[in-house]
Amino acid sequence: MRMWILKSQSEENATGDCYYLLPKRKYVVGRKDCDIVITGDASISRKHCIIEVTELDGPNCTCVIFTDTSKTGTKINDVKLKSKEETEAHDNSTIAFGKMKFQLRHQKYLVVPSSIKKSEQKQLLEPVSKLGGRLVKEWNAETTHLVMTKIIFTIKVVYALACGKHIVTPKFFEDILDCCDKKLGKKLPDEKNYLPVIQEQSMINMNALFYPNQERSQLFVGKIFVTLSATQHSRLKHAIQYSGGSMILQESREQKILKSISTSQTMVMALEGHEERSLSKDQSKWMKELQNMLSTHGLRGIGESEIGLALINNSLEKYCNPASKNVNVFCTTTDTQALSQQQSQLSEMSQVMLLPISHNK
Repeated sequence: MRMWILKSQSEENATGDCYYLLPKRKYVVGRKDCDIVITGDASISRKHCIIEVTELDGPNCTCVIFTDTSKTGTKINDVKLKSKEETEAHDNSTIAFGKMKFQLRHQKYLVVPSSIKKSEQKQLLEPVSKLGGRLVKEWNAETTHLVMTKIIFTIKVVYALACGKHIVTPKFFEDILDCCDKKLGKKLPDEKNYLPVIQEQSMINMNALFYPNQERSQLFVGKIFVTLSATQHSRLKHAIQYSGGSMILQESREQKILKSISTSQTMVMALEGHEERSLSKDQSKWMKELQNMLSTHGLRGIGESEIGLALINNSLEKYCNPASKNVNVFCTTTDTQALSQQQSQLSEMSQVMLLPISHNK
């Protein structure tokens, strides 16, 4: 399902009033005592038009049906409707009631929760569903919002940053629904006012770092990340792809990779202890050769957590820069005991990305 917005385009209505149309509902447009009241235009009938948002089985999920019941007429894209005959309107259609013009556009909500309890997910499902949205477990390119009660560094936070999507608390959708339930909403709530509390102590009061920035989708353009670990490849490939880069799983020796290491375009991922220990003898030999080649050129491997930090800062000056020094990629400012407790409570916390500490003063 999908929510729709009817936004005024008329010069007579300088405030640009918005009317929010929810799935499975009917709205009466008219001059008085209606769901959508239009004033200042004598051509508007007492009950001018009926709008109905109905469900579909197809990919658009809902459609908007207009039925003219006026004396002066209703138009969709300058075509006058036949009286009392249902007519479907589409996204970005121009709707005219008398002299008053509106733009119709759909509002999609595909919402992914992260690190919130099942009881909180159940509460979140109600407003999202009423808004015509969907709650899904896994992130994809169509996701519109990430929902958390506090920001901790899961891979889904990295996805949201890479895709330029808002991170909000559950209350955002409750307030949107409250706004839509009113007959007239001047403006939907601003996502920036619903950013969850940042758990990482070193980033408290740095809210702007977690606001959407479309430039992040190009941060890794032209960059190739090489890993010997299939599990690491599975964890990180989407985040890198969402940011314009590519990731290669190269478990055996490849001369082209060795030759490209001296360029700033190829980066070798460092492996954490358990992943490095799981390498075969030949893979360990290949990893050692990569490390030696990096050392020859004064470069280093890239820590997994640097992907997220480069995206947060929208910069490759320090993180994901093989030439940068003094970056401890496996340390964390998160208390390990607390993290262990959280992991036992929340299965998603198996994807927490540890924050590195710079030793630069």
